[in-house]
Amino acid sequence: MSDKNNIDIAISSEKSLHEFIEDIVTINPCKCLVILTYSISDQSLRVIDDLKSEGKIEKLIFIFDKSLVSNKYKLLLYAENIADEIYINENHAKIVMFDDSVLLSSSNFNKIKRIEFFCHLQCKSTMNYLNNEMELIMKQSERIK
Repeated sequence: MSDKNNIDIAISSEKSLHEFIEDIVTINPCKCLVILTYSISDQSLRVIDDLKSEGKIEKLIFIFDKSLVSNKYKLLLYAENIADEIYINENHAKIVMFDDSVLLSSSNFNKIKRIEFFCHLQCKSTMNYLNNEMELIMKQSERIK
């Protein structure tokens, strides 16, 4: 679903968060991509790695939940190889910030197993608010890269 206010909404049990990201940056390459997620998968990281290698993402920032350090350490090491910055916090949000839009989701950054919600917003006031919030979250987080 899409409307004149630049809001796209999808409910899917087949398309994952990284596939939505791929669709968006293929149309509009991104200078800075910020991904807040509770969980990640190897497949999702590979897609982001490819997009960065292709020049569709210039700068990549992850904000992960602290459980990732102990539960998915090998994936954290992979993320360190492709990210420009990584922050750890108590994070359960699923938000992807592009240069001029944001993708809100119920889905973690991994293979989709359930029906998930996705909302892609292109609203300047929302982006300004979220950019300020991201700065605060990063200041309150432990930077590991």
